[in-house]
Amino acid sequence: MNNVRWQGLNPGPTGLPVALKPWTMTIPDLYIPAMDLGITNRVAMVAAASKGLGKACALALAREGCRVSICARNRDQLDLTLTELAQYAPAVAFRADVSSAADLS
Repeated sequence: MNNVRWQGLNPGPTGLPVALKPWTMTIPDLYIPAMDLGITNRVAMVAAASKGLGKACALALAREGCRVSICARNRDQLDLTLTELAQYAPAVAFRADVSSAADLS
């Protein structure tokens, strides 16, 4: 674990990252190991990306340099997520419900 650089957290007694105040953390504050996946300038598409795991995946891909396309049902949350993504890489957002065939055509 000594060769892994953790962002946003302090190492605990076991060497693993420990959050100081997890109840006040936002997704960018969570521990994310610094790595180069070789996906810079690739395009990634993430559905259900306005919050939760979808948002976390989209942010991680953007931090790695991917151009990210996201979709979700809630336009307001989608716009907030798009603003966060734009800090790291080019991104676009579409309001869509992936369970609706009409939204996907």
